[in-house]
Amino acid sequence: MKDAFYTSVDRHGNAIRFRGYINGKRKKANIEYKPTFFLPANKGEITPIKSLQGESLKKYNPGTMRDCDKFIRKYKEFSNSTVYGNERYENQFIADHFSDAGQCWDRDLINVTTIDIEVQSDHGFPDPKFASYPITAITIKNNIDQKDIAIGPEGGWSDKEIENFDYISKIADFTLRTETASILGVSLLM
Repeated sequence: MKDAFYTSVDRHGNAIRFRGYINGKRKKANIEYKPTFFLPANKGEITPIKSLQGESLKKYNPGTMRDCDKFIRKYKEFSNSTVYGNERYENQFIADHFSDAGQCWDRDLINVTTIDIEVQSDHGFPDPKFASYPITAITIKNNIDQKDIAIGPEGGWSDKEIENFDYISKIADFTLRTETASILGVSLLM
């Protein structure tokens, strides 16, 4: 795809769920995709497509992604030959549509949100697996609108620090459980 880049490519049934940008505009679509595999060519047949071992191969398209799944299972079960190709259809889709070495993407279009969850650390840096210490602050920032959101204890920041934030709330205003703090932070952005 010219003037396009992807941010997410996932399989959904027989379709590829594409999320990305086309001509600078954010787009999402379900795109029907039919993967390609390669089978050994007939004995004595010479083809331009070769395996890593130099064996001549021919293209084969079984149909939809579900058809491909069935074909692979059946072919592997009843044949001594190898099927060549990528069974991760998302990767095959990316290679087919975005393989241009000069593929450009614009970092400024992609919304990247950073969530920083601070916890009490009086006794050294805590192990995040155990969430043993209370949350003292949550800050959230994304690169699109450059807004800073801070959630923290009352009296936890100086007046000068508070001036840097667009939205301020006290942790006491929320019911937080340590393992859901990041979910809360994301919810605030929506």
